[in-house]
Amino acid sequence: MDEPYDLRPAFQHFVQTFGSRGTIGGIAQQLADGALDAQQMDAIVARDGTQNALWFRKDLLDLILYYTRHSTERASFSSRQEAAVKWLKAVFRVQEGEFFIHRPAELSDLLNTQMDRMLHDYEIDELEDLQQVVLQRAFDLSYDQYLALNRVTLERVVLDLQDLVERGGGDAELRRKQLAALIPIQRLASSQKRTLGARF
Repeated sequence: MDEPYDLRPAFQHFVQTFGSRGTIGGIAQQLADGALDAQQMDAIVARDGTQNALWFRKDLLDLILYYTRHSTERASFSSRQEAAVKWLKAVFRVQEGEFFIHRPAELSDLLNTQMDRMLHDYEIDELEDLQQVVLQRAFDLSYDQYLALNRVTLERVVLDLQDLVERGGGDAELRRKQLAALIPIQRLASSQKRTLGARF
């Protein structure tokens, strides 16, 4: 399977920041060099005996999240990033549900950054709605899980809109419409079980 997107800049930055020692550092170095595939990954896992190590699974998820944060620092998550995440999941043998189970807080941070960008104007347009689908698919999330992870931003934006409506002004009617569109989504997000740690 060929890389769908140039992963090297993100992992070169990782190696410069954290070094290349240990199993995870070595994997990051190979990604930085553009020299890793699924077979090589399997060989690393077999050599180091990390097949069933939970810490190792979590660290692999962290590598994917690091790539995603780095590649979306100044841009929204796109189908190009989705293809790269899909490739990394395949190489790392990531199973559906692992992000939500093992890295909910870290994934929530990433998703809330993207949601902040989408809601900068207090509404989600068609392209942004498609972006939400791409994010859900990339991280194997149901709609309910996606909303639960975005709870913080949705609740903040609704509070901001309520404040703007209360203040009145020339755009109060527009803000009321935006608030009416977001409240059902925010309520659904807030109704999800709070099982993601104290922060949520």
